[in-house]
Amino acid sequence: MPYGTIVLDAENNFLYANPQAGELFEADPLLEQSPINLLGDEGKRLLEEDRWGSYETSLHDGSPIVLTLLPIKESKGMTVGKLVTIQERELTSNKDEENSSGAEADKSLNLFMHSLEKELKIKAPELYEKSRMELLVIETSFEREKLLKQLHASDDITEKGANASFTTLLAEVIGEVKKGYAAHKCVVKLQKIDSFALPAPEFSRYVLKELLLNALLFSPDHSEVLIGATNQNGAFRITITDSGQGVEQSLLAKVFDDGVKTDEGACKSFRNGRGLFAVKSILDELGIMIRLDSAESGGVIVVLDGLTETEKGEGS
Repeated sequence: MPYGTIVLDAENNFLYANPQAGELFEADPLLEQSPINLLGDEGKRLLEEDRWGSYETSLHDGSPIVLTLLPIKESKGMTVGKLVTIQERELTSNKDEENSSGAEADKSLNLFMHSLEKELKIKAPELYEKSRMELLVIETSFEREKLLKQLHASDDITEKGANASFTTLLAEVIGEVKKGYAAHKCVVKLQKIDSFALPAPEFSRYVLKELLLNALLFSPDHSEVLIGATNQNGAFRITITDSGQGVEQSLLAKVFDDGVKTDEGACKSFRNGRGLFAVKSILDELGIMIRLDSAESGGVIVVLDGLTETEKGEGS
C-alpha cells in the first residue's frame, strides 16, 4: 500500500515530496511543474479551499486515493505550512489478501512515517516541531483504515487467549502520543488506575490512542487530560476527560456516525469525522459500551464500560 506526502508552505508553494512507496511519484512530465499535479481536479480544489480532513478522491490519472490535508500551525493559530498526504485506496477487499498483506502494510507505514519525520527535520526544520500532532494524526488515520478493513474482513477479531493488560496498553499509547502532546503543551494526568485485561490488543490499543488523541486535540494549551480506570466485581470502567469547550447535547448522539465532526476544539480542523465511528465499530465487536457526556469541568468525558475477560468466560 503506497503512501506519499507533499509539503507546502502557507501559500501552497512546493517545499518537497516524500515518495516512500514509489508508485505514486513515478517519472511524469506533470511533476516537473509541481507534484501537486498528481492530484485530480477535486483534490486541487480541496487544497485551494483549505478543506482540512481526509477525502476519498483520485489522482490525475484516475487512480483512487485517500487524500489527507492537514495544516501546520504556530502557537497563535496561523497556518505556516501544509501536509498533503496520499494513500492508495483499494476499491475491493479480499479477506485472504488482507490477512497476508497486513505485515507488509505495517512495514510500509512504519517506513513512511520514519522517512517523513526525518525529511521534515532536515528539509523543513522550522515546521517539524510544529507538526508533531499532525504527524500523529496522519499515522493514526492510516492505522484506523487498516483496522476497519480487518474488522470488515474478519468474522471475529478476538482470538481465544489473546488479551493484554490495560495498564500495559495505556503506557504504550501514552508513550506513542507523548511527542505530540508535549508540542501541544498539554498534560496527561492519571487518576485511580486498576488492572484488568482487554481483548484484541491491536484494536484495544488503537481505541485508547484515538480517544487520547481526541481529548488532547480538543483541549487548549496548558490544560489537562484526565484518565481513570476501575475494576469492580468483574466489570471495568475507563474514563478519559478533556479540558475543551464541550459538545452540544444535541450532537452527542451523532458523534459516532461516520463523517460527523464537531465545531469545537483547539485543533478541530485536523479531524475527519471517522475516529469515533471507528472506535464505536470496534467496541461494538468487542462487547464494550461507549458514551460521551458533559464533564463537570466543562469539557467532554468519554466512558467505556465492559466485563473483564475472566467474567466473560465464566458467563459464556
